[in-house]
Amino acid sequence: MQDYQTYQKLISLGDTWVTLRCLGASDRDAFTRLFQQAPDEDARFMDQDFRDFAAVNRWLDDLDLAQVLPLVAVDQAAHRLIGSANLHWWGSNGARQIGEIHVFVPEPFLDQGLGTIMLHELINLAINSLLHHEKKMAETEERARS
Repeated sequence: MQDYQTYQKLISLGDTWVTLRCLGASDRDAFTRLFQQAPDEDARFMDQDFRDFAAVNRWLDDLDLAQVLPLVAVDQAAHRLIGSANLHWWGSNGARQIGEIHVFVPEPFLDQGLGTIMLHELINLAINSLLHHEKKMAETEERARS
């Protein structure tokens, strides 16, 4: 498994500079505040009610980075979370070719491409993770043959 805790990417949304990075334990309050903006109709599609601090705490306490890649977008000027995208892997490391992606971007950042950028970034990270796994498998097989 790759170390996503060190991943960061700086992007521009017009005049707003945004850092994409992995969600961290110190983001509990900010993550809850982000989802406080979710309208009821959006909340219906969430696996859990992330508008509830207790639900966020449970989710973060149980978070397994081998099964979930949680990406957040941070507004650099305001120092706040403005988007969340999670890739939920299905299967073990060797069979992680299927997953589900959840993206949440609140107003006023809708229709600026942030959700699409986050989706593409998760796909790229997933592809790199699979390639990294395949390379390690090939190296292991090569050593076994030697």
